[in-house]
Amino acid sequence: GATYGALAANQLLGLNGKTAGYAVTGLTTSVLVPVLNVIHYQVVIKTNNYQLFREDSEREKDLFDRLFVFNLFNTYNSLIWIAFVEKNMEQLRVQVLFLLLSSIFINNLLEFYWSHSVKQLKKMGHTDAITSIRQMLRYILVGELEDGPIIPVDPIKTALEHVTDEMTRDAAFELVDEAIELVIQYGLIMMFTVAFPLAPLLALVNVHIEKRLDAYKLVKLMQSPEPRMVVGMGRAFNAFVVVTGLGLLVSGLLLYFTQYPGGVCDSCTMFGNCGTCGGTSVELILPESSTEERLFLLAAGEHAMLFFMYACFTSASVGKDIIHEQYRQKFYENRLQSMESANDLHRARRSTHGAAQ
Repeated sequence: GATYGALAANQLLGLNGKTAGYAVTGLTTSVLVPVLNVIHYQVVIKTNNYQLFREDSEREKDLFDRLFVFNLFNTYNSLIWIAFVEKNMEQLRVQVLFLLLSSIFINNLLEFYWSHSVKQLKKMGHTDAITSIRQMLRYILVGELEDGPIIPVDPIKTALEHVTDEMTRDAAFELVDEAIELVIQYGLIMMFTVAFPLAPLLALVNVHIEKRLDAYKLVKLMQSPEPRMVVGMGRAFNAFVVVTGLGLLVSGLLLYFTQYPGGVCDSCTMFGNCGTCGGTSVELILPESSTEERLFLLAAGEHAMLFFMYACFTSASVGKDIIHEQYRQKFYENRLQSMESANDLHRARRSTHGAAQ
């Protein structure tokens, strides 16, 4: 809602079509998207823990589906609006830039300081050395009261400090949330690289930062995950496949509908407009073709890419570990179905026997 409010404010203030207006909308979205994702994540974790799932796989499925659908809408709704309602390629480019910068800086800072602050606030209840607001803020943000030499302590106290450290950590590390972040970022690359070609480079930087940050969270800030049996490759693989197909569709629609501002001249190339002209990407790539020819070539290219993707999935060589995992997953699913059928048959026989008596 704030994103659409920023778009309406740009219209009222006369910033629509200007770089300053694009920056206001992008900055608003870049702050709200990670904040709402963090809040929704905490709500989903709390409610998911109260649900009585029969198996761990059902819990993981529910957790992944709820987080994925919300993050997908929360991240992409402003981009879809700008691309296909506003139809402004320049504004879309700025929006994608701000969202990627938000994932690098704001999202990682929120993840780190959320877990760090929760841990430090819990540890404050186990120390009596905090006597001022400055010490409290330093303890929450930095983790120390004062700078000073390290004084060795006895082993028993050290062991108790380790136990306290583990008990005051934030909730257990959830791999589902990290997988969804990768899926959403991959979707940004697949769908909107047409608008912002540097998106893969920023995504690479974010992946390297995320890898180090998650390692630190797993070792220092969050509780150790509970060991669970995992059957299959998880729902993240299916999400990647869905996002790949959506990427081909959205990229084709961007080429056909979303426009660069301005007119079209002979200096425009297939890689973009000349800076003073405009039109859709298809019009710039095929200036001499008719509307029907452009639509036919675009649809043919998209279907060819979909067929190529399907061919890669069906004919690509698969390692023996993946084949073994797929067999385990299929065996597990068939076993569950047979157990449910047997239970249904047993209940039916008991009801029939009771009716006969």
